[in-house]
Amino acid sequence: MATPFSVIVEDFDNDLGSLRQLVDIASRKTVSAATRVTLIHATTLMLASVFEEFVREMARESAIQLVRKANSVADLPVALLSTAWNRTFGELARNRNIRRSRREMREVLSKQARPTVTALWEFIERDISQDIFSNLIHNENNMRPTQINQLFKISDLTNVCKQVCDQSSLKAFFEQEDVNLTHGDLLDGLEKFFDRRNEVAHSLNSAKSSAPDEITSDIDMLAAFSKDLGVTLDVNFHAN
Repeated sequence: MATPFSVIVEDFDNDLGSLRQLVDIASRKTVSAATRVTLIHATTLMLASVFEEFVREMARESAIQLVRKANSVADLPVALLSTAWNRTFGELARNRNIRRSRREMREVLSKQARPTVTALWEFIERDISQDIFSNLIHNENNMRPTQINQLFKISDLTNVCKQVCDQSSLKAFFEQEDVNLTHGDLLDGLEKFFDRRNEVAHSLNSAKSSAPDEITSDIDMLAAFSKDLGVTLDVNFHAN
């Protein structure tokens, strides 16, 4: 039976399938060098983007599952409540700083600020059925291991990047049996991938790019991570 987490993993896997097709095109001998570089650059940026969205969706669903299984707000971690508070008012502050007419400001306050703040207040007071999740999960930086762990810490999961290495897919990908060695390889792999992503983003006109085999390996690593993350979250939250 599909769980909310397995559905997100499946959607991500479909996205990876589309990116694999781009890499396949880039690998063809009939493709010019310039086109190959462009395709690899585009695939690298898209891969980072869809991976970040995948992690955000999984972290958001983790928070939803945690709240759903709680009896009251007293059962929830302080990290979730404080993050919801900070993210809600941070988003409102950003909207306030946009130049608006007085009429536009009134519309923002009545249509967005008031219901958002009311939902947060009622959630903290007594009603955990309120939807506070739209602004809850947000990454300030690349989805490197530290950022990933921070997003899941909101739902009281400690070092999720280490937890996923207890599963089978990453061990198979890195050809490791030991959890600690797998974890070390995962941290190294994610850091190197985002280093390459940033090199592409900051020098789009560069004729240098990753080889097709390298980006294929990145895709395989993130696919393995996604499967192990799905299993890990299903175990932690007994999702259904």
